Amino acid sequence: RRCDFDPASGPYPEGEEAEDHCCWLGLPLHLQYANLADVVCYLRRHATSRSAEAAMAIRRSSYAAVRRFLAQQCGVEELEDGDVAVLWGSEQPASAEQATRVSAALSKAEALFLALMAPLADGCDDRLP
Repeated sequence: RRCDFDPASGPYPEGEEAEDHCCWLGLPLHLQYANLADVVCYLRRHATSRSAEAAMAIRRSSYAAVRRFLAQQCGVEELEDGDVAVLWGSEQPASAEQATRVSAALSKAEALFLALMAPLADGCDDRLP
């Protein structure tokens, strides 16, 4: 009920990326909960919902981190968000050029990881910090 929430802020806290989780975890414990029909729940599950926007922002930030890592550590400069999505398996390659770009990035990343593991394979006990 509306009277169970602070009238100034409502159930969804401002400035929280995970506002849905904060809402559910912040509900007053004396409330009775019920399962809502999909039609009603759809109001919170659509492409422009706060949760979807936060997920997109988090995903874009993660894509940027992967691109930075591959650029700094492997010399791979040409990747875009769609390429990282293919690397993660969340999308299929849209073209032969994209598949070639992603494959080249994977080869360079594999070479980096093999080089990092080489001292261990040679019996050297020098560990990376």
